[in-house]
Amino acid sequence: MLIIYPDTVDPSIYPAKLLELWQWGDVLYLKLWNYNKDKWELYAQDLTTEDCLFSFISLPFITKMAEVMTCRCNPESPVVTKPDISEQDQSRTVSDHLKNKPDLPQPFYNSSGKMVMKYISASEIMLDLPFIMTKDKRLKLNMPYLKTENSLSGNKVSAIRLLNFDTYDTIIVLYVQDLQSKKTFSLEYNMDSTSGYWIWSLSDFENTVAAILA
Repeated sequence: MLIIYPDTVDPSIYPAKLLELWQWGDVLYLKLWNYNKDKWELYAQDLTTEDCLFSFISLPFITKMAEVMTCRCNPESPVVTKPDISEQDQSRTVSDHLKNKPDLPQPFYNSSGKMVMKYISASEIMLDLPFIMTKDKRLKLNMPYLKTENSLSGNKVSAIRLLNFDTYDTIIVLYVQDLQSKKTFSLEYNMDSTSGYWIWSLSDFENTVAAILA
């Protein structure tokens, strides 16, 4: 599995196989077979910089990641009602009503008085929930994240992009797009819930790798 985060286009994810690997000076060259396009492609990485155009994730890594994310999110795994994951027919962008508001919405405090959600800006929120495993619990529009979904048939990890977010009373709604299938859908959760189990979680790549290596 190869995940690519180009600087000029939307993040994309597709299955690939490494055909050749060689170094010339300070440049690393990778010849990959792109299964989606049914052809090989050549990528180059400057080894003198920490900026990377692409990242590799193997299938065993995906499996391990699902196990780690599930354990971190569900330490006791009690049985509760699952939050809705509803499909959307069309892509979402930043809400027009949010753009037009001169002031940001007020933070959300749960029934215990804890601040759960806060708008950092019109394009970024802090969501202090145990299954949001990103730096400082922040989620930013158009950024890629790894979603782990728990089900009876097993755990599924996929790369998604955050398109928009909104709140309805106590419900937080995240509109996202699967980077492989390009499908858009929403993730919903009751921010006032006291349950100890979640059917989905979001993490950034950095925190995921740190959790696996810990």
